[in-house]
Amino acid sequence: MKRMAASLAAAAMSLSVVSLAASPAEAATYSMHTASIVLNGKKFVSPPEFAYQGTTYMPIYYVDDVFKTLGFTDTFDGSTHPKVWKLTTPALDKLQLSLNAHSGNINLYVNGQLCEQEIPSIAAEPPGGKQATTFVPIWYIQQIFKQLGIVDQWNGTVRKWTLTSKYSAYNKAGDKLGTYQTLQAAENALAKYSGGDVENSNGQVIYTQPSFSNVDLRFPAPSQLTAAAIDQILGSHSSPLQGLGATIIEAQQTYSVDANYLVSHAVEESTWGTSQIALNNNDLYGYGATDQSNGAAAGMFPSEAYAILFQAFEVRNNYLTPDASNWGGAPTLNGMHKNYASDPNWATNIENVMEQFALDTNTTVKNYVQYDPNASKPVPQPASSTEPVYWLNGAAGTTQAPSTYYSGTPVFSDSDTGANELYARPLQVVPGQPYESGPDVKELQLALNQMGANLTVDGIFGPDTQTAVETYLDASGVVTDEDWPKVLEELQSPGPQILPAGQNVQIDQVKMGMVGGDVAEWVHIQDPVDNVAGWTPASAVQWSNVYRLGVDDPTNPSEVNIPVKAPSDPSNQIATLRAGDTIVAQSTQASGGYYTIQFANPSSMTSDSEPQMETGLVSASSVSLDNWASFH
Repeated sequence: MKRMAASLAAAAMSLSVVSLAASPAEAATYSMHTASIVLNGKKFVSPPEFAYQGTTYMPIYYVDDVFKTLGFTDTFDGSTHPKVWKLTTPALDKLQLSLNAHSGNINLYVNGQLCEQEIPSIAAEPPGGKQATTFVPIWYIQQIFKQLGIVDQWNGTVRKWTLTSKYSAYNKAGDKLGTYQTLQAAENALAKYSGGDVENSNGQVIYTQPSFSNVDLRFPAPSQLTAAAIDQILGSHSSPLQGLGATIIEAQQTYSVDANYLVSHAVEESTWGTSQIALNNNDLYGYGATDQSNGAAAGMFPSEAYAILFQAFEVRNNYLTPDASNWGGAPTLNGMHKNYASDPNWATNIENVMEQFALDTNTTVKNYVQYDPNASKPVPQPASSTEPVYWLNGAAGTTQAPSTYYSGTPVFSDSDTGANELYARPLQVVPGQPYESGPDVKELQLALNQMGANLTVDGIFGPDTQTAVETYLDASGVVTDEDWPKVLEELQSPGPQILPAGQNVQIDQVKMGMVGGDVAEWVHIQDPVDNVAGWTPASAVQWSNVYRLGVDDPTNPSEVNIPVKAPSDPSNQIATLRAGDTIVAQSTQASGGYYTIQFANPSSMTSDSEPQMETGLVSASSVSLDNWASFH
């Protein structure tokens, strides 16, 4: 539609127009004048107008300009019958309006809803124009303005249409941020407040800002959230987590979990890295730290970096993947909340930190992907599905029998099999309680099917599974730890190799696992004498040369990043480790002001192959070697 000049001759002009709401025989001559539209006290545009049957008509083009200024987008298709005029705005989910004129040929839709049917229209050529354009009665537009809370007044004497729009913006806590003349201004005021609302002058909520609690955590954070940006923000809060930015980005790239979520959750759970379980256990995400245990059962992680990588792996596989053991219905904070934490404010607290990290990187929640279960957009897939491990260089220890029914130290081919056998939880149907579910239930169902049952392997211990247990495994219908050897035998899962207590072993890897809501620490050991290698609980090995790097003040960002120097040239820095990192030392005696340590290159901790093993020096004046066993 061709735009007409905004400044028209003020004098009335006579011209012939054809009313599309009337028959051709009713064609008449009308007087056209220049009107003015005043929006929020300022002259906005000067369209032509004329009166017909007691109603003022204006060109649809100029009315469109008003809607665009108020935050709408629009399309007008004059080639159909009836013609279609579509207005779209985030400001209104549903318009409480349904007008049926039945005398014209335009259908008006707002956000897909037919609100005004068969509006009259007149095609006419404005003064100075070279082709006809469509005029519509402003009365129908006024009805929409009323729904939007826009005060409007038409003064036919001076041909002035005055529009006053006022919008109030509120944050999600209900605090009023201010009142604004346009919807766009009110939306802009909400840029820093995810989940806030805009109300019109009638008090109707017409826009809700997207929320970080509904961000799809499987998508990466905006590119502005770099490793350097993360460290800069952490440093501005004097957080000892400063220096972990590269690990957070690595975790995002490896397991496809939003880096803003990873850092914000760590910040919230560990009080910016200063909580006792963060400082003592490297437990940045509160694993095992239940309300009842007051942190006593918190997980023990070999490093903060490993805790971040483990979190990304665990969350992506068990919380953000549909039908996984802890899937809460959506890959969002709200979805995770159902099975992750008992604190009713858990998701909101993390959302607030994510919002701050976004603002500090000049982005808002609108730069993040909101979760839409009906969206067809492909979801990024993890680069790796392998659980991260923490490598040790030259660690040694001796076996000791764990408190189980084994006479020695059991060594399993993989930690999952060991967890099912050593830490088997009772599986049963408890009236009034949700059914138990998880990978151990799937293994049980597979074994029962091998025995003759015909179960759907869905990982849910329901009545059918209980009946099969009663028939093929245990008449009580309850699966206990004593039943698991038979389950594993039926699955042809190799039983553990048994090492006697007091056997010298080498330890090359550490990793964490989950047993229900508890964290289990596993170590990979090798016995070169008996040619035995595999996974056993960390509690089944007494370490002899494993330590943690300590500093005087682990809450001080300037102390926690520890330079490691080359043994042949202490002026040459070969790596950076962190306070709390697990390392190996053959002696706790300093030489020349340095401790000699053995460690695995932290840049390849998630590699499926063995990383580069290093020997280095750390300053004895600023670093201590703390016995690893004292933390367990």
